[in-house]
This record gives sequence, structure tokens and C-alpha cells, in this order.
Amino acid sequence: MIGRALVPARMERSLQGCRWTRCAGGASSTDTRDQSVPGRAMDAERIVLRSRCDRSQPTLDIDENLHDVYQFSVPICPGDARLECDGTLVHDGPVRPGMLRVVSPGERFSVLRRARGAAAILSIPGPWLRQRVTESDRGGTSSRTAIEPVLRPDPHIARLSVALAAASEVDPRQRPLFVEGIALALVAFALAPRAEPSVDDDRRKRGLTDAELARCIDFADAHLDRKVDLDRWAAVLDMSAGEFSRRFHQRTGVAPYAWLLDWRIDRAKQLLTDPSQPLVQVALHVGFCSQSHFTEAFRRRTGIAPGRWRRRVAADSAKAQDPGSLPKMTA
Repeated sequence: MIGRALVPARMERSLQGCRWTRCAGGASSTDTRDQSVPGRAMDAERIVLRSRCDRSQPTLDIDENLHDVYQFSVPICPGDARLECDGTLVHDGPVRPGMLRVVSPGERFSVLRRARGAAAILSIPGPWLRQRVTESDRGGTSSRTAIEPVLRPDPHIARLSVALAAASEVDPRQRPLFVEGIALALVAFALAPRAEPSVDDDRRKRGLTDAELARCIDFADAHLDRKVDLDRWAAVLDMSAGEFSRRFHQRTGVAPYAWLLDWRIDRAKQLLTDPSQPLVQVALHVGFCSQSHFTEAFRRRTGIAPGRWRRRVAADSAKAQDPGSLPKMTA
């Protein structure tokens, strides 16, 4: 497994160390210039390796792949993005090492990057890729040139992304062969048949583990003041929304959104004990769009409005702290 702390520092420095290298025989090259800018020509004869480091603020890229080139993008650092291809949503949520995005010739794509991250991008000429596909079929004709993305992190692809990040450390004379070998491995993994993730029956039947539930709670805390998307919540545990809902219910006895509402109300109770916190601020802090919505949800869960609940708790606390309210001891 790739350590989260190791990836951003060492690998990002390595990618930034790449330089444009003209290769003997025109086989491949490395380049850190972002060629995804609309209108910039792509090299249709060589494999090109480049890096992309996202800014912390959201950015939107829209482009159309007008060249006979396949663009393979593998995350180096975790991020968050919304991907669309030809108007169809492909992915919306966390982006992790081990995932693979592929833009085939002729496809129009858009990427909304919402968090800082980094990726290595291989531009692979169509003729080169199709020739390797044909060779893998032992001379047969293959039509498997429409490549699906890998949205569930794969440990093999993650290791290949580590190798790509280290490309600048390879002897320049050997670098073209090094990059071409990784490109061939990525093509092989991308074209390999991928069944649905196999999950044994015992795992399907049992609920979330303590560690998994703790990660769910951490995610809920981090997104307490905003709407939580079930798919993104499930992605924290690398699960589909359906499997996540089943296992969450098995562990807690309630559906994820019902649990989240209870969690918001419990956190609101903690904030209400501070008399300096206005009700509207408490409502917004725990993810409600308005004070009226918060009051309605709070009353449904507790049978009492939040303002009245606050006054009752304050009165009970004052009574408990007043020595005169304590019963007298008798001999």
C-alpha cells in the first residue's frame, strides 16, 4: 500500500524533475508541459509522459481529443474530481492512486478538480496501442480499443503510478524503454476483463468493522456542515453505495442517512449547551440549510424544540450546581 504521507512529497518532486527528452528512434519521451490545453497539438508518433499538479482551488478543464492518441491518467496524489465523457458522468468523488482515466480518440471530456492532487499522464499513439492489442491476440484482429476507466483503486495500477513518478530518476538513455514498458503494462491492465469486485458471502452479511465505522464517522464529522453524497461516503471504504448501505444498516440498525441525521442532532445538542451560540449558527454548523428546517428535524427526533431544550438543560444544570437545591442530610 502506498503511504499517504510518502506520495505528495517524494513523488511530486520526482515528477516535477522531468525534462523534455528527445528519444533515440522516436519511441517515447517525457514532458511536464500540460498538453491538455485546448488547441495544443499532441504528438501522435511517440509516447509522451507528463505530470499535472492541481491547485487547491477548483478548476474546470473541457477538451476534445481530436488526435489518434489515447490519454492514460493515473493519480499520484489523492484528490477529488467530477469526470464527464461525451456528456456522460463517469466519476464524481475521491480520486486515489490505483485508479485510471482513459480518454480515447474522438472523445470529448470535462474534469472538475475540487481538491489539490497530482497525476502522471501518458499520451499513447493509437497505432502503437492497436498494434500491441493485435499482438496480444496472437495475430487475430481485435476491436477492443474502447477502453473503460478503472474507478476502483487497483494495487497493480498504483504500483505502476509509483514507477511513473520515478521516471525522472532513470538514466535518460534507458528512460524511453522504461516509459514504454509501463505504458504497455497499463494497456494490459486496462484491456483485461474486469468482473465485479468479488466479495465473499460472509462479508456481504456482516456489518462494518470497527475501523470502517470509525472512517465513516470521520467522514461525517468532516462534512458535518454540508450535504453528504452517499456515493462519496461509500467511496471512503471503496464500496458501492448499495453494499455500503447494507453493511452500514447491518452494523448500526439504521440506514446511513437516518444515522447521519441522528449524528447531526447529537452534535447540535453539544453546541446548544453553549448559550453564546445563536440557533441559526448551530443549524448551519450541523448541516441544515435553515433554522426552521433544523427546528423541525430536532423536534421530530427529541419531541422538543431546540430553544426549549437549551433552556431546560440550562435550568437542570443550574439546579444541580445550587447547593441549596440539594436534599439535606439527616442523622
